[in-house]
Amino acid sequence: TKTYESRTDKVSLQKKIIQHYKKAIEISDEAYNSYISLGRAYMNFNDFESGYEVLNTAIKKWPQRS
Repeated sequence: TKTYESRTDKVSLQKKIIQHYKKAIEISDEAYNSYISLGRAYMNFNDFESGYEVLNTAIKKWPQRS
């Protein structure tokens, strides 16, 4: 596992990860895996409300995959 120099480094990395998945969704709104990955990232970073919203959006867009 990676150790961080400071909490600021960890938060910065988390923001970059979130931005990455949001950009992927912006490029292709049909990117199912990006929605799932974004939702999981939010959950891993303890932002459960945002994670729930993103995962719920994926379930609504792709009920057959849920």
